[in-house]
Amino acid sequence: SEESIIGKKITQICYYEHRFHFVELLRNAKANGFCADEFDFSFENTLLLYEMHAKYIENEGKFLVVLHDITDREMANKNEKNLVKLQNTFIKLVSEIVKTGMDEETYFRVLKMAIDIVPGVQAGSVLLRVGKEFRFAAAIGYDYSLLKKITLKEEELLQTHDSNIGVVKNLNQKNKQNINDDKGFILNTAGRTDEINEMLSIPIKIDSKVVAFFNLDNLEEKAAITNESIKIAKLFSDVMTAIMQKNEYEKALSKKNAELKKMSNFDPLTNLSNRRFLSENISRLFQEVKEAGTILYMLYIDLNNFKSINDNYGHEMGDLLLAEFGKRIKERVRTVDMVSRIGGDEFLLIMTSLNKCDLEQFLNRFIKELKEPYFIDSKKFYISSSIGISRFPTDGSTFQELLKKSDMAMYKAKKEKLSYAFYENQ
Repeated sequence: SEESIIGKKITQICYYEHRFHFVELLRNAKANGFCADEFDFSFENTLLLYEMHAKYIENEGKFLVVLHDITDREMANKNEKNLVKLQNTFIKLVSEIVKTGMDEETYFRVLKMAIDIVPGVQAGSVLLRVGKEFRFAAAIGYDYSLLKKITLKEEELLQTHDSNIGVVKNLNQKNKQNINDDKGFILNTAGRTDEINEMLSIPIKIDSKVVAFFNLDNLEEKAAITNESIKIAKLFSDVMTAIMQKNEYEKALSKKNAELKKMSNFDPLTNLSNRRFLSENISRLFQEVKEAGTILYMLYIDLNNFKSINDNYGHEMGDLLLAEFGKRIKERVRTVDMVSRIGGDEFLLIMTSLNKCDLEQFLNRFIKELKEPYFIDSKKFYISSSIGISRFPTDGSTFQELLKKSDMAMYKAKKEKLSYAFYENQ
C-alpha cells in the first residue's frame, strides 16, 4: 500500500537480514550502472517475494529501483516442484508396495513419505480397521510399542464424525470426552496428544467404507496446515486408496486361487489329495526311491459292497461313511505316507522305506483296524475292503503303469476273497 511505502527508506520494509544485501545491490548498481536480485518482504505477517532492478542515475546521484511482485510466480514454481516431487514419491511408493505388499514395514515407509511431502506436519500415525475397531499400524514421532497395544472403537475416533479429509484441533480435550482413562493415558503419553496443535486426518475408503486413517500432525505452536497441505493430502489419499484397493482385491484373488487350487488337488469330501495331485507329485517320490535304492508300494483300496449302503441308507449316509473311512486310513498310517481318494469308494496309499515283510506286518494290523465298526448318526456300520499292491520300480516306472497294475491286483484280491494281493506278472 502507499501508506506502507511512501516516506520510508526501502531498508525499513525488507527483512533485517536482507538490509546489508540490499545496500550491496545499490553499490553494485552504482559501480556497474545496473544490478538485479530477489528479496523477501514482510507485509501484515505475509511473505512477499520481489524481483528488484536497480539503476544508478549518475547525473542526479540517485537510484531508480523497480520492484516486481513475483510471489505468485514463485509459489507456482514451488508448487510445480512439489508436484514433481510428489509424483516421483508416488511412483516409488507404488513400485515398492507392488513388490512387497502392505505389511507393518510398508505402513511405516508410506507414513514417512506422507510426512515428507505434506507441508506443515512433523509426525503422524496410521490407524487400520480390524473388524469394527481400529488399531495402530504405524507411528512416527510417538511410542509405537505402546500405541499398538490398544484398539479404538469407531465411536472413540474423532475422524469418524466426518470421513472426509479434515483438520482436527484440540485433540487432547476431545479425546478426554470420547475415550476412557486407560486408553486416554496411553494416547496422551505415547501419542503426545497434548502436544498436537493440529491433526490432518486422511481417510482411506474402499467401497464407501473407511479401512484406514493416515493422521499427520503439526507439533508446532502455530497453525501450519494450509490449503496446500490439504491439496497434497487429497492426492496422497487418492493414490493410497488405489493401492490399498488393489491390495485388497489381490488378497481376495489370492484366497480364491488358493481355494480353487485346493479344489483341484484335494477331495472336498475327505480332504485327502485327489488323483490329479498324486499323479503330478509322485515323480519326486520315484526319484527319491531310485536314489535310495528302496521300493515304493502303491496300495489300491476298494470298499466291498459299498453300493448296498448307498441303496439302503442313501448317498448322504454313504458320503459320511466314506469321509470316516478316509479319516481312519489317514490316522493309521505314517505322516510320510500319501493317502488319496481317486474315485467314489476307491483310495490310494503310497508307502516307501519298507521291505515286503514290514509291509505285510502293517497290512495285518491295518486291515483289522479298517474292519472295526463305524458309528454314524447312532448307526453302526461294518465294511471291509480289498487291497491291490504294485511296486516301483519292479511293476512299472510311471504313475499310470503302477495304478493299472495295483487295480488288477485289487480285482484279484476281490475275486479270490483275499484281504490283499500283490501284482504278479501273467
